[in-house]
Amino acid sequence: DSIEGDTEWLTICNIDGSGQRKLVSRTGNEFFVISFRVISWSPDGKTLAVPIGTAVPEAMQVAAVSVETGEVVPFSREFKFLANVEWLPDGKSVLVLASDGARSQARIWQISYPSGEAKRLSNELTTFDSFTITRDGSTLAAIQTDRNANLWVARGGDSARATQINSGSDIDDGAVWTPDGKIVFSRLTGNSRDLYMMDASGGELRQMTADAGSNSAPEVSPDGRYIVFVSNRTGTGSLWRMNIDGSDPVQLTSRRDSSPSFSPDGREVYFTNFNNNSRTFKVGIDGGAPARVGDGERA
Repeated sequence: DSIEGDTEWLTICNIDGSGQRKLVSRTGNEFFVISFRVISWSPDGKTLAVPIGTAVPEAMQVAAVSVETGEVVPFSREFKFLANVEWLPDGKSVLVLASDGARSQARIWQISYPSGEAKRLSNELTTFDSFTITRDGSTLAAIQTDRNANLWVARGGDSARATQINSGSDIDDGAVWTPDGKIVFSRLTGNSRDLYMMDASGGELRQMTADAGSNSAPEVSPDGRYIVFVSNRTGTGSLWRMNIDGSDPVQLTSRRDSSPSFSPDGREVYFTNFNNNSRTFKVGIDGGAPARVGDGERA
C-alpha cells in the first residue's frame, strides 16, 4: 500500500522489488485499511484479500482484488474495526480480526469467500491484537490482550507518591486536566465509550456523554469553557465540542478525524484527518471549513 497526495494505491511487485505495478486506488471518502497484516494472497495467487473502508458512514469490510485486473469486489459484512486478514489454504474463506465497536473488542472471524458468510471464532472474553496461521491452516497463533488501565495522580510529578484514584479497569484513554483541577477521561461502557469527569481524589464522578455513539480523546480548552472530543454519533469518528458541563454538543468536523489539540489561545483545534492519509488540519472552535496546516489548502 502506498500514498500519493490524498490517494492510496494498492501496488504489487516481484520479491526483489522489480516489476512494480499499481492495481487500484482509493481516494476521497474511500480508503484502504492500513494496519498489521492487512493484505493476504489467495493460495492460487490470483486474488488479494484487502480490508477497505468508507469514512462516512464509518464502515470497513473485506474485498477481493483481482491481481490481473485490479477489480475490487467487497464480500464480507461491514464492521467498525477490521484488520489482520489471512486466507485459509483451501481458498474458500479468510480469517479476520474485526469488531462492531472499538478495536479493544476485536475478535477473530471466519468469512466465507465469495458468499461472505461470517462466523465468529473467538469468544466475548478474549481480545486479540493480531494472529497468524500455519501454512497448512491447522494451527492459529494469536497475541492476546488483557487490558488493565486505571488513573493515578502523582503530586508534584513524584511517581513514588502516586496514588490510584479509581477502581476497576475500564479506563480507555484521553485523561486530561481541567483548569480547576478536575480530570476528564474516556471509559468503556459495554460496546462503546463515554466521557466522564471526576475530581483529583476520584470523587464526584460524573458522566458527560450517554447514548450518543462512541466518545473518546477529550481535550479541554485553556479557559476551561469547552471539551473537544472524537465521536462517531453521526456515523463516522469526527470532532465535536461541548460545554464543560456536557451540554450543547456541536459538531466541528464531518470526516474521519482524530487526536484533537487546542491552540494556546483556545480559538482553534488542531487534529489529524485519516481520509487516505494522516494529515494535520485546524478548525475554529465555532466550526467552519477545516484548513490544512502548513500549506493553506482547505480540507
